Amino acid sequence: MRKSIHRYDLASGTTEQLPLTGLRAAVALDFDYERNCLYWSDLALDVIQRLCLNGSTGQEVIINSGLETVEALAFEPLSQLLYWVDAGFKKIEVANPDGDFRLTIVNSSVLDRPRALVLVPQEGVMFWTDWGDLKPGIYRSEMDGSAAYRLVSEDVRWPNGISVDNQWIYWTDAYLDCIERITFSGQQRSVILDNLPHPYAIAVFKNEIYWDDWSQLSIFRASKYSGSQMEILASQLTGLMDMKIFYKGKNTGSNACVPRPCSLLCLPKVNNSKSCRCPEGVSSSVLPSGDLMCDCPQDYQLKNNTCVKEENTCLRNQYRCSNGNCINSIWWCDFDNDCGDMSDERNCPTTICDLDTQFRCQESGTCIPLSYKCDLEDDCGDNSDESHCEMHQCRSDEYNCSSGMCIRSSWVCDGDNDCRDWSDEANCTAIYHTCEASNFQCRNGHCIPQRWACDGDTDCQDGSDEDPVNCEKKCNGFRCPNGTCIPSSKHCDGLHDCSDGSDEQHCEPLCTRFMDFVCKNRQQCLFHSMVCDGIIQCRDGSDEDAAFAGCSQDPEFHKVCDEFGFQCQNGVCISLIWKCDGMDDCGDYSDEASCENPTEAPNCSRYFQFRCENGHCIPNRWKCDRENDCGDWSDEKDCGDSHILPSPTPGPSTCLPNYYRCSTGTCVMDTWVCDGYRDCADGSDEEACPSLANGTAASTPTQLGRCDRFEFECHQPKKCIPNWKRCDGHRDCQDGRDEANCPTHSTLTCVSREFKCEDGEACIVLSERCDGFLDCSDESDEKTCSDELTVYKVQNLQWTADFSGDVTLTWTRPKKMPSASCVYNIYYRVVGESIWKTLETHSNKTNTVLKVLKPDTTYQVKVQVQCLSKAHNTNDFVTLRTPEGLPDAPRNLQLSLHREAEGVIVGHWTPPIHTHGLIREYIVEYSRSGSRMWASQRAAGNFTEIKDLLINTPYTVRVAAVTSRGIGNWSDSKCITTVKGKVIPPPDIHIDSYGENSLSFTLTMESGIKVNGYVVNLFWAFDSHKQEKRTLNFRGNVLSHKVGNLTAHTSYEISAWAKTDLGDSPLTFEHVMTRGVRPPAPSLKAKAINQTAVECTWTGPRNVVYGIFYATSFLDLYRNPKSLTTSLHNKTVIVSRDEQYLFLVRVVIPYQGPSSDYVVVKMIPDSRLPPRHLHAVHIGKTSAVIKWESPYDSPDQDLLYAIAVKDLIRKTDRNYKVKSRNSTVEYTLNKLEPGGKYHVIVQLGNMSKDSSLKITTVSLSAPDALKIITENDHVLLFWKSLALKEKHFNESRGYEIRMFDSAMNITAYLGNTTDNFFKISNLKMGHNYTFTVQARCLFGSQICGEPAVLLYDELGSGGDVSAIQAARSTDVAAVVVPILFLILLSLGVGFAILYTKHRRLQSSFTAFANSHYNSRLGSAIFSSGDDLGEDDEDAPMITGFSDDVPMVIA
Repeated sequence: MRKSIHRYDLASGTTEQLPLTGLRAAVALDFDYERNCLYWSDLALDVIQRLCLNGSTGQEVIINSGLETVEALAFEPLSQLLYWVDAGFKKIEVANPDGDFRLTIVNSSVLDRPRALVLVPQEGVMFWTDWGDLKPGIYRSEMDGSAAYRLVSEDVRWPNGISVDNQWIYWTDAYLDCIERITFSGQQRSVILDNLPHPYAIAVFKNEIYWDDWSQLSIFRASKYSGSQMEILASQLTGLMDMKIFYKGKNTGSNACVPRPCSLLCLPKVNNSKSCRCPEGVSSSVLPSGDLMCDCPQDYQLKNNTCVKEENTCLRNQYRCSNGNCINSIWWCDFDNDCGDMSDERNCPTTICDLDTQFRCQESGTCIPLSYKCDLEDDCGDNSDESHCEMHQCRSDEYNCSSGMCIRSSWVCDGDNDCRDWSDEANCTAIYHTCEASNFQCRNGHCIPQRWACDGDTDCQDGSDEDPVNCEKKCNGFRCPNGTCIPSSKHCDGLHDCSDGSDEQHCEPLCTRFMDFVCKNRQQCLFHSMVCDGIIQCRDGSDEDAAFAGCSQDPEFHKVCDEFGFQCQNGVCISLIWKCDGMDDCGDYSDEASCENPTEAPNCSRYFQFRCENGHCIPNRWKCDRENDCGDWSDEKDCGDSHILPSPTPGPSTCLPNYYRCSTGTCVMDTWVCDGYRDCADGSDEEACPSLANGTAASTPTQLGRCDRFEFECHQPKKCIPNWKRCDGHRDCQDGRDEANCPTHSTLTCVSREFKCEDGEACIVLSERCDGFLDCSDESDEKTCSDELTVYKVQNLQWTADFSGDVTLTWTRPKKMPSASCVYNIYYRVVGESIWKTLETHSNKTNTVLKVLKPDTTYQVKVQVQCLSKAHNTNDFVTLRTPEGLPDAPRNLQLSLHREAEGVIVGHWTPPIHTHGLIREYIVEYSRSGSRMWASQRAAGNFTEIKDLLINTPYTVRVAAVTSRGIGNWSDSKCITTVKGKVIPPPDIHIDSYGENSLSFTLTMESGIKVNGYVVNLFWAFDSHKQEKRTLNFRGNVLSHKVGNLTAHTSYEISAWAKTDLGDSPLTFEHVMTRGVRPPAPSLKAKAINQTAVECTWTGPRNVVYGIFYATSFLDLYRNPKSLTTSLHNKTVIVSRDEQYLFLVRVVIPYQGPSSDYVVVKMIPDSRLPPRHLHAVHIGKTSAVIKWESPYDSPDQDLLYAIAVKDLIRKTDRNYKVKSRNSTVEYTLNKLEPGGKYHVIVQLGNMSKDSSLKITTVSLSAPDALKIITENDHVLLFWKSLALKEKHFNESRGYEIRMFDSAMNITAYLGNTTDNFFKISNLKMGHNYTFTVQARCLFGSQICGEPAVLLYDELGSGGDVSAIQAARSTDVAAVVVPILFLILLSLGVGFAILYTKHRRLQSSFTAFANSHYNSRLGSAIFSSGDDLGEDDEDAPMITGFSDDVPMVIA
């Protein structure tokens, strides 16, 4: 919007762009309603311009010097004065409407950072805002600058816009996000609206305030009394700055300056007084009457005691127009009507117009827009654009002026000169026209908007719009409760036409706070994610219209998803398990379409889902979480606790899945229901919400008193204590609840909303169930947790860009995401690329600012959640276009003298290699050599002529390109002397030789020309990011030079020019390709290791010097980076805190090599440093003890550490947590696997940077007692079972046997067995064998036990194998047979003894069971000793238990 100014009709809602040209940064405006003249300031040009829309003058610059950052304009219509705020020079100035008679009335002694200004000429006062750090506030003074003071000084930070009505001041505060008001005297201050994203400019009209918002990119309207009835007037307005409202009657009133009592400047003051002042630099005198008399300024002469501007007098550097006006000479033939009569565009060099879009004027040759042809206005100045035109016919709803112009019928007889010949205001005594259908016709014939009739405010001059008779008539449209009648077309049109907004109730869904796309028919609002998604949402299809919504014509994705993916309608591929999960993963809801068949019951269980009563499917973990996820509260039924559920709004739902329908028909996200904020206009989303405090329904939700996940909540009284204080043997809760239900070996009962571990050892809160941490000792809290339960995806991802080029991302936190242990990572890529780049935020905040993107580039950006060691992938991204950047310098500037005209320099140049946007124009600056003053002129292309220069004078010229961001880098300066007939030829370049990293050349010049020196530029490029340049300066006439430090196989462009007494010669060029093979670019990795240090490592050639370059933005990285050098392949760079940096590395010596890809690094905040000195203290078979130091010394509070254990073999991981405030922490890892390999990561629970180490546990021991027995044709290996000494070994795992043959020098795998012996055959005589037995290896021999080794060398070469085996067999039998006999005998005796003992115990228990208790004797009576069995004579008699002896039966 800074490049255009628009007019919006409050009556009809139509928007019109004003016919202005050359706007680059228009930020402030005002309007002279009486003369129909628009004033505005341009920050890029530092000028104030004017355009009178009545055709009296063209677009003209009225002030072009002494300005720096004019941020506010205010036109005073009664005294005909123009005021403005200059924030750069910190002053408020005033002048007449032509920009003359300038005077500073408030200076830096009062101002710090002034922003907006408003005048009250009837009262003689003015108000302005100042948002400086010293004294921010609302200021007041008289209109001559006197009596200035701060009216509002408290609770104001960044006041921006300011406006007034007849007694109140209204202002916006972008820091406090509010709109406030106060009386002129500083009383009755009140807040009208708060929680606004970024309000800026503000205006007041009738009973409403209007403001624009930089974040919402929209203009809003609301009641100026209460802020109610807020609505959007216009949206999608980027770069919106100032806004004013003008209407007939605004300039009514009078003051002391209306009669023009002063000679030059009359400034109004309070109490109808005045102050006569003289402009700066103008002398004055005091008349005998006491009045101040100013002398006439330069170019003015005194006539009839009044200073009148001299006619036909222009300065030397000005051009005299045919109408007598003087303009800057550089504006001659610049295709703009600067004179107002087109005389500055006549007799210009021939121009070529685009016949499809432009018309060429006959006399001047100027090109004007084709739409200006035959519009009944003389735009060319010679009326050629109005010749040969057919008779124009006006429409039925238009009026035909005498000139042939067509205007609206409602504009006839409204007191305004709309026809410009007053024909629309002639003969207005009788009413002969009718108003438009949407307007109300006053009795005097004037037309006003229908909604102004019967609104309690007299808008017709005769008051007929408030006639009670008319207001009580039957309404044919829609009748508001207050009786106002509005057309049916305004019912449910998205605008509040009734004062109470009743015309927008019970309508189809309309705008909510995040729906900022308005359909073309203004009857629907959509989320931006629903725009250009391939599905028509707006009834008129405007959300998919390329012209209105800016949709691309070609689909962005043309791919087929694999078998595990689902292809959305917009072409995006998502995981198949995200289909029908109740969340919009595609961005167009196509993954949630057709999720239930009307003839079949929907199946939600496939993906761990719960089926709502309304048919929706939601994740199971959302059941009984006291949130309305289904939309009908069916997921909160049968939850085991007594709380009343709200009743959903009856009637058919028109909202998408996971959206709640308000009573008014608006759709809001389910997560906004019962969240304490009234998101529905009628507050229905906060009605009948459950109250956890008393179990009854409440009108507003009760804030939950829960402690966080690392604390325990006491009930009486309610307070939070650390978890480690629970079950520590001390009563920390007054009611002792922290010591109740502690883990014991007895039965454990968990309270409501707790989870009981499967081993019955502990109860944990439900929020710790499936949270990624192992809280139960048996790990049961993390079992049966599907991936669905731990997948977090951000929602409502949006972006905005500011003028500096930074892109701000905002999003909504995923539901139930543990923010204490999760952070967000930003992924981005240029559209068309496949590789995502990553930027770590080190934060769980839901917004971030990207400063590392290329300007004027389209990116895809997404935000992913990182929780501990798990990354939650998402396909939900936004496509954004970064703002334009500053262009590179134009190249190859060449100067020459005009062949015919004297004092004219002709300049040519080549456009920049990297424009970073669309080049709007070029700025050419020139100055006399030795002078510090630069003059400038504009050029539309890469050619210019500088005229009216002094003869025989040396001039220096330079040029820069301009984009919407501003003026880019300046080119090399060139010199030339304006000597007619002297032409300097270009020098000659001769390449003498060249190699891999050097070249030699010779520069020569024609004889007769004295050369003072040469300037040589070498250009080359390794990639598309930057063209590199080296400049060499030499002295002398003939030059031979060798250039080193070049790169092999690289194309170099050599440009050179000579410096002579007459100026710089034209350029000459030469190209050369160095020999050899170009070295590869280094591969760089960079990461932050603490708050201010970045560790860089890279690969590349050795024995060279590398340069490390870094900056905080993309443009700075390639234009003005910081750097350091090293001969190593790693370097730690110290940078500033809390910044984003881009790094690249390249070889700098002995050649300038290609650079690596840039790497983005986000510095680590202080609170996210890694633990220090992590190491293993002890490593066993199934456990390991690790130890580390805290991230910083002497923590003053408990630090929560998250410990991730990754099994590198089984590819699984587990997470633990521990709290400690000690400087050194020790932790034992249990349930490891013998011989396993693990990666242990320790970090703070807030997702800080981590420390890690790898450990390998001790393997299983070797089997004991490995022996060998030789049989007839084989040998047997025997060993003891490992289960006897290794409790973690199961016999089902088995053993594996290997053999090494020393004679053959080979190792053979013999097999595996679950027995404790193994048979081996086919051994060869004379060979020595080594046998090994170990626990069977798992996972491809990654986990093995220690081997038991046995050497067998008893197969001699000269013996008989059978004889030896037979002898050994006999010896074995002689030993084994007696031993087996003794074993069998012992077993028989043992069984006999055990049988006897069993009979005795059985008889004793029978007697005990048949006993009875004698209450009189107070003892238990048992059977006699004989009944116990005859074999128990020696056993003592049991006489019973006494009453006073505790009885324990176990």
